[in-house]
Amino acid sequence: MDIKFTSKLMGGSNMEQKQIMAEELAISNISMYLNNETILDEQEIINLIEQVVSETVNHQALRDSEIDTKRIKDTLVHFLKGYREYNAEETVMLTSEENTQGWIATYQQNNNWERWRRLRNYLIREKNRTAFQVNQLNTISNQILNQIGDPRSDSFDKRGLVVGYVQSGKTENYIGLANKAIDAGYKLVIILSGVHNDLRSQTQTRVDEEVIGIDTELLNVNVGVGLIKELHIHPVTRRTKDGDISSAMAKTTIHQVINKNTPTVIVTKKVAPVLEALKEILSRIDKNLPILIIDDEADQASIDVKNTRNSRSDSTYEPSSINKLIREIFVLFNKRSYVGYTATPFANVLIDHRVNHPIYGPDLFPKDFIIDLPKNGDYLGPDELFGFKDGEGLPLIRSIVDPDNAEEEIYEYNRIPLDMSVAIKSFIISTAIRHLRGQVKEHNSMLIHINRSVDSHDKIAQVVREEFISIKKKLEDNDVNIINDFQDIWKKDYVPTSLEMQIFNEIEPWSEVISEIQHVTSLIKIMIINGDSDDSLDYRKYVNEGLNVIAIGGDKLSRGLTLEGLTVSYYLRSSQTYDTLMQMGRWFGYKKDFEDLCRIFISPDLVSDFRAIAFANQEFRELVQVMKKEKKKPIDFGLRIRSHSVMDVTSILKLRSSFTSLEMRSYAGRKPQTIFFNSDSDIIENNYSSTMEFLESLPKTYQTFGSKDMIRLWTEVKTEQVINYLGELDMPEDITFGSPEKWLQYINHEIEEKNFKNFRVFLMSNQFQGNAETIAGYVCNRPGRRQYEIDTDKTISIGTLRSGNDLKEISSYLSEDLSEIEEPILLIYPIVITKEKEMIKEINQKIIGLSIVFPESATQDLEYTLNTVEALNN
Repeated sequence: MDIKFTSKLMGGSNMEQKQIMAEELAISNISMYLNNETILDEQEIINLIEQVVSETVNHQALRDSEIDTKRIKDTLVHFLKGYREYNAEETVMLTSEENTQGWIATYQQNNNWERWRRLRNYLIREKNRTAFQVNQLNTISNQILNQIGDPRSDSFDKRGLVVGYVQSGKTENYIGLANKAIDAGYKLVIILSGVHNDLRSQTQTRVDEEVIGIDTELLNVNVGVGLIKELHIHPVTRRTKDGDISSAMAKTTIHQVINKNTPTVIVTKKVAPVLEALKEILSRIDKNLPILIIDDEADQASIDVKNTRNSRSDSTYEPSSINKLIREIFVLFNKRSYVGYTATPFANVLIDHRVNHPIYGPDLFPKDFIIDLPKNGDYLGPDELFGFKDGEGLPLIRSIVDPDNAEEEIYEYNRIPLDMSVAIKSFIISTAIRHLRGQVKEHNSMLIHINRSVDSHDKIAQVVREEFISIKKKLEDNDVNIINDFQDIWKKDYVPTSLEMQIFNEIEPWSEVISEIQHVTSLIKIMIINGDSDDSLDYRKYVNEGLNVIAIGGDKLSRGLTLEGLTVSYYLRSSQTYDTLMQMGRWFGYKKDFEDLCRIFISPDLVSDFRAIAFANQEFRELVQVMKKEKKKPIDFGLRIRSHSVMDVTSILKLRSSFTSLEMRSYAGRKPQTIFFNSDSDIIENNYSSTMEFLESLPKTYQTFGSKDMIRLWTEVKTEQVINYLGELDMPEDITFGSPEKWLQYINHEIEEKNFKNFRVFLMSNQFQGNAETIAGYVCNRPGRRQYEIDTDKTISIGTLRSGNDLKEISSYLSEDLSEIEEPILLIYPIVITKEKEMIKEINQKIIGLSIVFPESATQDLEYTLNTVEALNN
């Protein structure tokens, strides 16, 4: 097998260079035997490794060298680690067949993807990625690349969205896309990275190491992929905090370096002055350069928050500043692709797809594609941590029962709340146990996020420092009480949790844990992370020993910025929107080998909110899967997001183009009744016949009460019988009470929640004198003669069905308060119409009215927020 070497090795002995060359060749060779469908058993993997090692050492360039074959085997074993057990969801967008039919299928025949190849080798060697992780990144990157424009084309305008999970590796995904896009011929890649300097600098560092290959602070030092092979990419921005685009830079000749000869990468903030300067620079370059804009956290700052439904037809309308500038930059070029990345896509899909401004062009609606990234089995997200209902989720949540009292303790009394003290001790224990597990050089972080107020962070830090100093001093003095406190938390919390989760077979003995606790307290730092603080979470400075830190902050810790090795979170800040709250969940992510040591101290209300968002998010992703199966684009396929009774899907300003739809009304604790009826004789007859069949199907044993014992009661009627009966009826919907069809939706929902096993059914009768009639074999007086009106659509309407005493009499007979019942009650009313009005003289005397008394329930109205595509389609 003849493989060309792509590495240019920097330094080291010739023997070591040959060894690394051999390992790279072995990885290239074994990759050729594998694809996403390859299934190998253990013996086949062993045989394949032996075969590849033999091919490698016998390669003509290595045949006379002293190659360590054991080291090659170890490299291949790591590369294949997790091959048989890798658990990843399918990327929702394209099938493998579609992947081979796009424009990159013809392009890759003549392209060796040298930037992608060096990134792949870097990820395997330096980032310890497995074969599946690298192959999956390759597949997903190709899928996205296939959806954006072919840089060889004369012109194109592509806009899409990639949906990941909070802290799930979105950065690595767009790093892969950037490398492949440059390989394919894109000459300018702009990465829009958040709104804070810290996040932009963090992103620039990753881009330096994994795309550009040089340290943009030092400029002449190779880093990351640059140590594997030098491939020139021009960086305009630098990794320093002041290394962003500036108005001063716009006045220079910097635009001259952005040309078709060398690809250029820019990492910049979404801040108006910065984007204004960037627009000025780019306005002076070749408009035919293929440009790719990667918008990280695309739902933050990029959305037009001034748009209303009337704005799209107003040529004088000016969008909000960041949105306007991104669109202005984008339309400067004839060959342009925009890819947004976010874990909270709600605001993006709710953009009005109809907008097309004469100056700024279309809005940033992802018209061409939405790709739902997979998560592998190691990821801990809201689904895994919280579940969707009580009793679900992992045993890592610790309840802050009285969050208001916790804040009062800090701000009013300058003392630490008890549960925060427990959280700090828990962080110390988690750090100690990680050290005992050999994770000594790994970072360990604790998050304390109570509110966004910068002024409050100093007060919080004060009580935290005082508590930590006290703990540390007592441990140094071998104080019995503090040691007992730690042992109590370890014994009652950590031991049972670790045993339940079964991360490790053995529990670390207490004697070793307390010894390490006394050691790690000297390593922990306390930092304030906000715009006024000089503290910086620069984990790179602690790469050799690991940073152990308690980070106190607000907004800067709530989106984008990564807290490495986050084990313990103390979180009180609520939010009124899905996206803000989800992004503040910094505890989501990959926690392999220390999942059981993570703790989230949070209020029960916030747990409920996260569960609601998790469910809405899952539903949305399932809808994206439907779009994929139907092979449609977002411009043709409407999207909707489940709403919440308290929280909004996104901020009100981002909801201006959205619509709402009530899909299911909650009837919890309500007593709806039918007060509208169709005057069509066939419908009346069908409703009557269905009622007679239902009554005849009920048991012959029943209870009677009321005047002359003419009200009948059947107990323990199976809900399925009631569902079948209601499903046969045709009655108009009333805005106040709904209809039997709407009641059915709610009943079916409650059945899914394991409620409503049985109904109690009442056949109602007039309490006063009247002509007795036989209804399904039962003698009863039809309830009171009512005055009817017929609306213009031939609908019979009445003011009320039940008489004022009906429910009182039922409650009295049952000796129950109807507001406290546990199973629903169905009331069937055979009713009589009057003949005084000319329009209703011919109405058949067979009208059936219904009412249901529903128990209380936690179920709320099921309402959806629709985007403009969905609203117009319906």
